[in-house]
Amino acid sequence: MAPWRDENHRIPADAGVALSQGVALGAVLVLSLLASGCSEDSETDEAVPAGAVAAVGGQPVTEKEFDRALAIATKQEQRTAPLIASPVPPDPPSYAKCIAAQRREGNALADFNLKVMCKEDFVRLRDQVMSQLLQSAQLEKLAGEKDVVVTAKEVNAALANLKKQGHLSENAFKNRLAQLGMTRQDILSGLRTQLLSAKIARDFGTDQAALQAAQERLKQETTCRQGYIFRAACGNAPE
Repeated sequence: MAPWRDENHRIPADAGVALSQGVALGAVLVLSLLASGCSEDSETDEAVPAGAVAAVGGQPVTEKEFDRALAIATKQEQRTAPLIASPVPPDPPSYAKCIAAQRREGNALADFNLKVMCKEDFVRLRDQVMSQLLQSAQLEKLAGEKDVVVTAKEVNAALANLKKQGHLSENAFKNRLAQLGMTRQDILSGLRTQLLSAKIARDFGTDQAALQAAQERLKQETTCRQGYIFRAACGNAPE
């Protein structure tokens, strides 16, 4: 599932495409902040609260958020790449549900091979989901520091515009959400993230030095729990 943005950090004109890309997880950071992740000197997960998979400046990214995002990502992948996607969200460490689902799909491989497949699915989806959740958490933290606010009125207006762009009636919108395994709140959360991103981008303007300093500081303030570290962003990932 790709981050919810186009080249100009705007809502894509095709609302159906936007939804199918998982707009609820539109964790869009500003410019180079997109690459930030776990601190390079995070050797343990002691700074991660119980029930969380990561923390940004002490604010948790919860297991519940991760599981929800993983379920959406799995459903999105099933729609776009059914031959490689897990039938259900992969469930480490045993992957029993994933293996059972593969069996129901008619996969006759040995359990060992199915477990390897499920683990590969989990790692791929975990990296994707963690990247987006961390980006969203870092953006929220930065918005709080810079007193950037997005109101409910602005978010609801953005939702109305999204539906208008996609020529979606309320019933058609609800049906699309059901197909994607998403809720209205998922969409509203994604819209809030995108609006925050746009406002912060305007606040930084062309001050690249300030942007890079914010990136480094946010990296240092982000800690990931063991088992939820991904190579693309966490400096304490194993070699």
